Amino acid sequence: MGKRRYNVNDDYFKKWSSNMAYVLGLWFADGYIDSKKNIFSICQHKKDQYLLRMILQEMQSACSLTSSGNTKVLKITSKKIVEDIVRLGGKPCKSLDVKFPSIPKKFLPDFIRGLWDGDGCISNQKWRGYNYYRASLSSGSKKFIYELKEVLNKNMPFTKGFVEKKNQKRGTIIKGRPLKKDSVVYQFNFGINDTRRLRDFMYYDESNFKMIRKYKKFQEAGAIKFTRPVIMWPYIKAKKHIHKEIITKFGINTKNKWLKYVKNNQRSKYIPADPFKTYKNTGWIDWYDWLGKDRPKSRTV
Repeated sequence: MGKRRYNVNDDYFKKWSSNMAYVLGLWFADGYIDSKKNIFSICQHKKDQYLLRMILQEMQSACSLTSSGNTKVLKITSKKIVEDIVRLGGKPCKSLDVKFPSIPKKFLPDFIRGLWDGDGCISNQKWRGYNYYRASLSSGSKKFIYELKEVLNKNMPFTKGFVEKKNQKRGTIIKGRPLKKDSVVYQFNFGINDTRRLRDFMYYDESNFKMIRKYKKFQEAGAIKFTRPVIMWPYIKAKKHIHKEIITKFGINTKNKWLKYVKNNQRSKYIPADPFKTYKNTGWIDWYDWLGKDRPKSRTV
């Protein structure tokens, strides 16, 4: 290999900092490495290329960006950097099975912000004339997305969110490019208040690296609104209500039909979607009892 034509801080990923954690998060979303050619790369849409230029300056490199359609590409040759990315949990082919890396708690907000700037989304939606924002993040790695959910649930009090499996057809435009084949992604979705909590967690300092267009949307999401917790009806009262208003009317006779119903239909706020959890120690027997079915001797719901 010939002499490199530009300088770069080869030890950049050896020491944790807010900016380093952000760059690492952005790489986990939109980057790749080539261990054979010692290439470290991150790509972004051309309208967000300022991020790549900031990163080059941060890494003390005069390397030029290259273009590929509407995409700008940062590509650095450095054996040390590639080795450090692997040490930190990265890998050459990471899309489908990468694991969530071990991030010092102090720098977790920066890593998450970089991750969200790459693979995350915040969208403005309307419901009954009311505008609100909801955030989500997608990954081809099921393990990564569930580990991310666990980390955020632990470090962002009151945050829940849910993961949804989505099938993407060949030809679907993702980040400006059509998919070459059918694929599956896992999407971590946030509610209205959780989107606001995510914002307050990630954007703790005005001077930190961030994608401006997403930052502005997060700022428009409004303040966290606290609501009183709903106290569910006792088991017997809840069961009596669903048999009168739901079970017979909608023909619900299995656990799966119940779960499908509560996902797609409105019900009293005093009736839990997951009665087996809510009434675990206060009346719950089994799904046969909840749905009012005769219990077979050799099978369970």
